[in-house]
Amino acid sequence: MLKAVSCFTLTASVLAVSHAYAQTPPAEDNTPALEVVVITPTRSASPLHQVVNDVTVIDETALRQAAGQTLPEILARQTGVVLTSNGGAGQPTSLFLRGTNTNQTVVLVDGVRVASAVTGGSPLHLLPPEQIERIEIVRGPVSGIYGADAIGGVIQIFTKQHGKGLSVSAGLGSDGQQVYRLSAAGNIGERTRYALTLAQRETDGFSATTRSNSYSHHPDEDGSRSQSLSLALQHQFDGGHEIGLRALQIHSNTQYDAATGNQFDDRNHTRQSTLSTWFTSRFSDDWQATLTYADSRDWYDSRSRSPDWVRGGFALSNNQFGSHDQRWTWLHQLTLGQAQLNAGVEYLTQEVEGNSRFTEEQRHVKSAFASYLANYDALTVQASLRHDDNSQFGGKTTGSFGLGYRLHPEWRVLAQYGTAYRAPTFADLYQDLPSASYRGNPNLRPEQAYNRELALEHRNAYGQTRLTGFDKKIKDLISYVSDPVTYQGTMANVRQARIKGVSLDSQWQFDQWQLKGNLNWLQAKDADSDRFLPYRPQRFAAFSVAHQFGDLSVGAEWRAVGHRYSAANNAARSRLGGYALGSVFAEYRINRQWSVNGRVDNVFDREYTDYVGYQTAGRSVFAAVQYQP
Repeated sequence: MLKAVSCFTLTASVLAVSHAYAQTPPAEDNTPALEVVVITPTRSASPLHQVVNDVTVIDETALRQAAGQTLPEILARQTGVVLTSNGGAGQPTSLFLRGTNTNQTVVLVDGVRVASAVTGGSPLHLLPPEQIERIEIVRGPVSGIYGADAIGGVIQIFTKQHGKGLSVSAGLGSDGQQVYRLSAAGNIGERTRYALTLAQRETDGFSATTRSNSYSHHPDEDGSRSQSLSLALQHQFDGGHEIGLRALQIHSNTQYDAATGNQFDDRNHTRQSTLSTWFTSRFSDDWQATLTYADSRDWYDSRSRSPDWVRGGFALSNNQFGSHDQRWTWLHQLTLGQAQLNAGVEYLTQEVEGNSRFTEEQRHVKSAFASYLANYDALTVQASLRHDDNSQFGGKTTGSFGLGYRLHPEWRVLAQYGTAYRAPTFADLYQDLPSASYRGNPNLRPEQAYNRELALEHRNAYGQTRLTGFDKKIKDLISYVSDPVTYQGTMANVRQARIKGVSLDSQWQFDQWQLKGNLNWLQAKDADSDRFLPYRPQRFAAFSVAHQFGDLSVGAEWRAVGHRYSAANNAARSRLGGYALGSVFAEYRINRQWSVNGRVDNVFDREYTDYVGYQTAGRSVFAAVQYQP
């Protein structure tokens, strides 16, 4: 824990120094040298310095610096994000954004939601970084724009759509890691653009579980392999009209430890796909409308050998389930002087299937929504409102309202209030598992969240610093309950949560130096017992520094996590100690086309616990070569 505290102190000191250096920007008008435009906060292109939301952009440079890492490892360094993994690459991952649950954050790929309608979880551990061009993270409730489940925020992933010509990369690393990518992008004629990327990622891995895992531990390597394909097509017509298509397909095969005494690995075979096609009509310079069809599918095939208590030994079991979302959206975007108005309607159909029984296998959601962003001199106004009519539980209205006021050309104060909700999953509502003494509860109500936040932001041509405080109440949390006599289990709205926190995010660049860092203080508690929610640390931080020496770029990162509890009762034996991890990375540009990069993670080979009963990686090395025309 001392090491974690030391890292906190070091990070705070460097952030303070970077802020001091950044007081005198080179531009007289104090505007950023390169304006960052974001899509996710309003569903249309908006300058980052105008929106009220707390937003992080992970760009191409940051993704190159993360060479060889998985998407969860990349996200773990971001403000407000804590992740736990069930044992290395390819294994299931839990994400806590601002202390909320995994199923309380929306994950989008090119605007298409990716989440299992059965479990509610998003497959972050399956999404390959080799396919990603950019990531946007919006913290806080965004149900007023995106509907159900956006309590903690929204993470949107944009696949590779730009570039020119043929590019390739190949990398090797510890534990038999191999990563390959082939991309092609360009124009067909003057008005058609395409981008295609194929990628493969595999690793021999390490034992997913530890000896403390009482149910399943086998000290062998639990490997993972995935193949992915992304495609983007876009065609411009006269008058600014546009038609396009984006698709992503992922297949993966991951081993995990079977029941104790079984010498065979269990396996998860998964398929994840997203597809969106759209047509945009531009009626004028200030008005355009886009009709989009989005399709998202997931399929999980878990093959395991479980103890056979009747015949003895182990019996093969096969658990299969999947979901299919189809969403139609008609979005109108209008520019009204200094204001931007977005309004639209959506129709969603969700279906599930599997070898377990669901008493209902389909539901429909009809929605209408609007968002507004306007800048009046020193004042920014941002608002959203949405109504969802769900065939399972009826109507739900959510929204947000925020104000930003510019105290000085470099300083803004911001305030925002928002509501959000999470819809029960098909497993919560309708799954029937007699063998596990479980039956869903079709009378569940949606979880409801109310969030208040205040922020102070400093921004100039060198970078920005933002201090944000938030207070979130979540009612009607859905939890598992069982009858103490019959042991019959189900889900019920039985809990409340109160999550309060403060985050400090800072990133600056001057001369050849780049500094980034964040500090987070969090109190995520069960409102009834006043105990901390499991796996939510009260303090965590990350910091990175990079320097450019001509064609060579080098850098280092630190990530620190304070103590947290693995059990809801916060028993002393469930207290997990804090830890701090260091990494180094480098990139060398051989010439205009060729470059090599690499990194070493967990440089000091620290042993730590991420999730009780599951293994974490020791020191790991990765190096790659890339050709880019």
